[in-house]
Amino acid sequence: MNCIWHVNGYGACVDKLEFSLEKLKKLILQAPNFEKELEEYFKGREIINPTMENYFEYDEDNGSGIAYILQRTINEAENIELCIAEDHNEGWYLMLCPSYPWHNWSSEEHNLTEDALEIIIMKYISILSKQELVFGYYSVECC
Repeated sequence: MNCIWHVNGYGACVDKLEFSLEKLKKLILQAPNFEKELEEYFKGREIINPTMENYFEYDEDNGSGIAYILQRTINEAENIELCIAEDHNEGWYLMLCPSYPWHNWSSEEHNLTEDALEIIIMKYISILSKQELVFGYYSVECC
C-alpha cells in the first residue's frame, strides 16, 4: 500500500475508546453550537432518537467517528484547533498539528504546552470513559 502523506502532531489515538450513547450526548453538550448543528442534521434526516452510528455518520466524508466529535467539541469549547488523522491501520488520532507561521493561532493555542494539551483532551475523554490515552508526537501515515 502506498501512503500519500503524513500528518504530524502531538496527541493520542482515540479510536479504541469505549463509551455509551448517554456519555457521548453528555460530551456534545459541552459544545452548544455543535450540538445544535447535530440536532438540525438529525431533524433533516427525520431521525428522532439518534443512535451512536447516527452520530458517527455525521462526518460522512471521512467516517472518523469519535475523533471528529472530540475535535469539534474541543475546538468549540476550548478555542483550540485540533486535527484528526487516520493511519493505515484505521486508527484515528486527535492531535495539535504544527501550522504555517502566518496561521492565526488563538491565544489558547499559542500558549499550549504538552501537559496543558493532555489535560484539555483528557477533560473531554473523561466525560466518555475512564480509559487512559498514550500521548506523544505522532507522524500518522495517511493513505
